[in-house]
Amino acid sequence: MSRHEGRFDLHMHTTWSDGTDAVADVVAQVVERKLAGFSITDHDTVASQDEARSLAGDFGLDYITGMELSVMEGDYDIHILAYGFDPTAGELLESLERFRLARVTRAEGMAEKLRDLGCTLNIDAILAASGPGAVGRPHLARALVQAGFAATVREAFDRYLAFGRPAYLPKTKITPADGIALAHKAGGVAVLAHPAVYPFEVPLDLLLAAGLDGLETSYPSWDNQTTAYWRGLAKRHRLLETGGSDYHGSHRPGVGVGAATISAEMFDRVLTAVRS
Repeated sequence: MSRHEGRFDLHMHTTWSDGTDAVADVVAQVVERKLAGFSITDHDTVASQDEARSLAGDFGLDYITGMELSVMEGDYDIHILAYGFDPTAGELLESLERFRLARVTRAEGMAEKLRDLGCTLNIDAILAASGPGAVGRPHLARALVQAGFAATVREAFDRYLAFGRPAYLPKTKITPADGIALAHKAGGVAVLAHPAVYPFEVPLDLLLAAGLDGLETSYPSWDNQTTAYWRGLAKRHRLLETGGSDYHGSHRPGVGVGAATISAEMFDRVLTAVRS
């Protein structure tokens, strides 16, 4: 029997990475939708964790630390969700600072490419707007729209920023094994984010060999057949199951907080795995 009740959204982003809502605004929507608990999973940063945990306590909600790590397998970008880690762990913070600096360098390089293409942006303003969190292509895309070089964020990616487009630069390569190990060393578990979304076959065997703990099996854009397939794989390999809305605010219109959730039983299994 589960120690908790209700539904849980374990995949949401704020202005600390590429979301458009502040932490307090996201939590307000968690409360409004009567969820029992949540996790903020900003990209490659723990900057949102203290505020999110504090607000969860204020509203009597369950909270588990979260973060979405970007890793690379060959030329493919894969996302690993870390849960239940210590956000003050020294090795984790040192690694995240290296990632942050690499993101800044990448953003500056893409801005230079855009300038050569006739799309001059104020990179200092973009970096300032992203704050001390994780700057990324969505920040550049929104700046392109605001400057009139693209009509939408999607167009900005399709014309300039997507893989293979003229302003694209690859990320600093962190292997899946490195990302999974980073989560484990900080006391957490590692879960493959949105496995059905990638435009390539997920290297599940490689991830399992590296110590993957779970699969995200609830996601807002999936139909019942897709959900059943990934839940079946999770059961076959005795993996944890997580899920959530992947909320990004206005960056992803139509996808609200709680658009996908997991049960209390699934949440309890994640907590048990973290504490074991």
